[in-house]
Amino acid sequence: MRPPPPVAPEREPSDSDEDCLRIRNLRTRQPLDNMEGSQSASGVFQTFSVGSLQPLASGAPVATRGIFDIPERPREVSCRTEEAFVAHGAYLLLSCIQRKLAESGYAKVVVGLSGGSTPLPIYTALRHLALSAAEQGFARAASDFASDWSPSLQQQIEEDEQRRHLGAEVDWSRVYFFLVDERYVPPDHPDSNQLKIRQHLLGQPNGVACDREGAACDPDEALHIPEANLIFPDTTLPLDECIVRYHSALLELLSSTQSIDLVTLGLGPDAHIASIFPPLSEEQLKEQMNPTSVVLHTRQDRFPVSDRITISLQLLCGAHKKLFFLKGEEKIRLWREMQDNSRPKTVLEHPALAVLQSGNVRVVASPPLDVDEVRMQQELRDRNTFLSVIILGASGDLAQKKTYRALFSLFCEGLLPPAFQIVGYARSKMTFEQLWEKIVPGMKPLSSFFCRKGSSGNLLSQFKSHCTYVSGQYDSTEDFGELAKVLAKAEGGAKHVGRLLYLALPPEVYLPSVRSYCHACWNENGWNRVIVEKPFGRDLETSDKLAASIMTLLQEREIFRIDHYLGKEMALSLIALRFANVAFMPLFHRNYVHSVRITFKEEGGTWGRGGYFNNYGIIRDVMQNHMIQLLTLVAMERPASLKDDDIRDEKVKVLKQMPPVKLSETVLGQFTKSADGKLLGYTDDETVPDDSKTATFCTCVLWINNERWNGVPFIFKAGKALESKKTEVRVQLREAPAGDSFFGEPNLTPNELVILVQPHEAVYLKIHTKKPGLLSSGLQPTELDLSVMDRFDVDRLPDAYERLILDVVRGDKQNFVRTDELREAWRIFTPLLHEIEENQVEPMPYPAGSSGPQASYELIQKYYSYKQNSYTWSPPVKRECSATDSAE
Repeated sequence: MRPPPPVAPEREPSDSDEDCLRIRNLRTRQPLDNMEGSQSASGVFQTFSVGSLQPLASGAPVATRGIFDIPERPREVSCRTEEAFVAHGAYLLLSCIQRKLAESGYAKVVVGLSGGSTPLPIYTALRHLALSAAEQGFARAASDFASDWSPSLQQQIEEDEQRRHLGAEVDWSRVYFFLVDERYVPPDHPDSNQLKIRQHLLGQPNGVACDREGAACDPDEALHIPEANLIFPDTTLPLDECIVRYHSALLELLSSTQSIDLVTLGLGPDAHIASIFPPLSEEQLKEQMNPTSVVLHTRQDRFPVSDRITISLQLLCGAHKKLFFLKGEEKIRLWREMQDNSRPKTVLEHPALAVLQSGNVRVVASPPLDVDEVRMQQELRDRNTFLSVIILGASGDLAQKKTYRALFSLFCEGLLPPAFQIVGYARSKMTFEQLWEKIVPGMKPLSSFFCRKGSSGNLLSQFKSHCTYVSGQYDSTEDFGELAKVLAKAEGGAKHVGRLLYLALPPEVYLPSVRSYCHACWNENGWNRVIVEKPFGRDLETSDKLAASIMTLLQEREIFRIDHYLGKEMALSLIALRFANVAFMPLFHRNYVHSVRITFKEEGGTWGRGGYFNNYGIIRDVMQNHMIQLLTLVAMERPASLKDDDIRDEKVKVLKQMPPVKLSETVLGQFTKSADGKLLGYTDDETVPDDSKTATFCTCVLWINNERWNGVPFIFKAGKALESKKTEVRVQLREAPAGDSFFGEPNLTPNELVILVQPHEAVYLKIHTKKPGLLSSGLQPTELDLSVMDRFDVDRLPDAYERLILDVVRGDKQNFVRTDELREAWRIFTPLLHEIEENQVEPMPYPAGSSGPQASYELIQKYYSYKQNSYTWSPPVKRECSATDSAE
């Protein structure tokens, strides 16, 4: 059985550049009260109480805490070269000092420095940067420094200059340094951290201060910091006296400065930080986190110098900023393992977790921390990794038509690990062979396709050997117990197991199904991930209730709310289109855009699923989810990076700036029998009540109240049983100034960027050019066209479900809906839905096979130019289809 989850975290964006990639900064929506810090018994500095290390479950050790339960994830700077690692580390250190000093002429800065070999080149680079800044100013020195060490650092420096004024020279009389840890050896011993700090940071080759007898300093290469500002332990004293005096010196410093502004830290191969060596006992941890603990003695016999002097863990946590320097594959691996959500760690094993939990942490790492595709595939295909996919609702249409087909395609592509099983689960009493007969027709075309590509063997037979079926009730722990036995038998002694639970079910059975799974089948040997299909509730209230109920069983990181439109090729291409092409970057702005239209049209009606559709209607079915997601991709600002939460943060910002949709800017419709009588009307379906007022068509206008989009209408049009099947986004630009009079064209159509999502994946820009020919004059509409299947050497585009299921296996949540994202989408549509239902608004009839009610055209015409021309867009010739550029 799984333990109850802690507060779910939420993330905020960070910076990014070419060769040093900032990942993300994670914050909880509801910070825990005890995360605010407290005063020590002496009232001198902030502390971080061991009481804030909340256990994952009742009865767990007080130190138990997983990386995903911290209030703020570290900002990570992943550097591809050693030069970039040193440059970013030095710049971050010096810029933090500058920023603090710039607050006032009286501000003091307190910095704790760690020893070891990793930070020494950074300290040396910091000294050179500081000396250069004293001669030519910080901004100029930093710019030259970046060009010599890491050109990509230039972008960050320019951004910093826009945020604040950088001082010309550091006033070192207001900067204080102390040691985070020290070996108990004489100050001139080669292993002394004090000696190394003096050599690399201060420019004192023999460790003697420049103003002292015997100094070997070059005045032009030394950093002149007053000796009184260097708080180091006096290791010439007996150990106990050394610790007492260092404790007193630090208290005296902190009594005047009131805080530690920054500490630098590393991570040892045994996961130690400072000189705090794991594993810690409960008593040792309590001593480390005691508010009165400042300096402690530790011992580690496996090192040549066994006696160590270290700052306490609570003091490290109380620092305002913490900066980790990680270098080498082993340390990167250890850092990743520490953050592996499938194997929660404890502070007893990883003292760094306490520092991470205290917040405001940055990490500079080389090689990069971000996992590349090759490494991810290698880990996924590791022979010790076993993947179990459990499909609840396996006998339903969704599972048979989409889920099994997508998994079969991933199997054929070699994207599933060698060791995997797929277990179908449903209430239907049937054998596996009966289930297989239902799902195999949808997979046969794929099998033929991959066989033509040269795949060996009978793919269907191979895939079938990995599948099985279990029948049971969704609210029965006993039945799920039988499922658990099937899973355990197949997984055997696998070292690492990932379980993917796919809820191909109606929303009313989500909660009992997940509860049964958590009680009987929870995977303790790896990760658990749950795919939830729409609809996610009926309105804001029911969505919140459903989300809250599921969150009592699962954590946000384990929930993947699938919206298959986010997996479609052109939806995925929108970010690249907008932010990788300078030509388009300025166009997405109210200065250039007249209106945006997002259209979702289906030829088919609701026959066969009318009973289901009648409970939801077109707004809940496609507008609140598919179409609003396309809108956010069109309208959002550039995210800090391509990491999942950076993108979703920007989407949420857009949604928060949108007011609810008004009924006065909405047209509802319901299809009737077609004019030729071949297509039945909505209420002709025997599963739909004759007096149903459910809308099968809707046009509405949405607005975004921000600087970029203020005044630009976003027009949604969606309907069933229309004249064609099409999903598209039209960004109509403003008319050219004086274009009619200049060219003599009375009906000059505005430029329009069109993104065709389905059924033909394409992007084209409608433009005007001169009519060709010697005697021709005037303008000719044409297009700049990118038709994906025509321009790229691809034989097939993956189905959206294939891509999204693969993302779940990889743990990539970029294309899934977050809780706050879902909530904002419902906030926009819930008032409209309630008003429609409370006032019993009658939908306007429209014939099946038409373009919808006339009132829809009239509403759209208020905001969108319908100027007609002879322009026609067609898909590539090799595609056996045709289409026109009809805006309707």
